Amino acid sequence: SMAAGIPVIATPVGAIPDVMTHGTHGFLVPPRDGKAIAEALATIAADRERLSWMSRACRQRIRAVYSIERLAAQFAHQYATLAGGYVVARATPASVPAAPQSVSPPREPAGLTQRKD
Repeated sequence: SMAAGIPVIATPVGAIPDVMTHGTHGFLVPPRDGKAIAEALATIAADRERLSWMSRACRQRIRAVYSIERLAAQFAHQYATLAGGYVVARATPASVPAAPQSVSPPREPAGLTQRKD
């Protein structure tokens, strides 16, 4: 949601606090606290200027920390480190297979049926 500029309302579990900052990219609320979730939603809904500012902060955070280029460079560094410092040749457009022109929708695995409620 942050990449789309949508502030997050989440619980501070796992790596969530590493990804977002409370009050900047959204709100961290205690687990199973419906009142805190409602208050966070009301805060965002009541202040459009704050919502706009948080939206920009979300997009900037994702571009700065989670861009494809940055992640690719980090992975390449990790792989080179694990490979004992060997440098892996970079893929060039000519060496990368072209994407298919059309993609079929995924098929449902055999034996699964959709629920009809």
